[in-house]
Amino acid sequence: MQQPTKKRSILWVVLAAGGAAVLLCMACGILAALSPSKTGSTPSEEVAVATAAEPGATRTPRPTQTPRPTQTPKPTATPKPSPTPTLTIQEIKAMAKRGIPYDSLARNTEQYVGQVVYYRGEVIQVLESSPTDYQLRVNVTQGEYGIWKDTVFVRYRGPRVLEDDIVDLWGIVQGRITYTAVLGNQITIPEIKALALELAG
Repeated sequence: MQQPTKKRSILWVVLAAGGAAVLLCMACGILAALSPSKTGSTPSEEVAVATAAEPGATRTPRPTQTPRPTQTPKPTATPKPSPTPTLTIQEIKAMAKRGIPYDSLARNTEQYVGQVVYYRGEVIQVLESSPTDYQLRVNVTQGEYGIWKDTVFVRYRGPRVLEDDIVDLWGIVQGRITYTAVLGNQITIPEIKALALELAG
């Protein structure tokens, strides 16, 4: 009668050992499920990575730096033009260019613009716009038999002059001027602004 009891004891030991093994396996499975993956990422990290990989997801742009204001340059002072010195009659006569052929003055007028020149000539026409303002035509080349030719236009302010007067003229070359002659034709001649004009002695 003792043998069945011994068998039952062995059976209970086997069952207990099997149950312990099952519980151990279940515990290992639970621990494996709760432990981090081999890559070392947590479930929350995996969710974050998956979210970042989704199409249409945008990153928040970094705020751009506010540019520094550029310094406004200080305005430079405009230099004042120096006053034009007033020349005396003696200085004007001394600086005037003499002996310029009329052909050169008429052909290359632009080369002489602004220069002070001297001519002696005969007044052939006087247009008086005021008691002291005149427009003159003066022939500056004396030909044979005392006949003067080669006309320049002169703007003059000063004492009255008359036609046929022989004058000494110092003036600044202004350029060229075109006027209509009595016969209706156009004539272009050099223009001079008189700085000094005297009756020839």
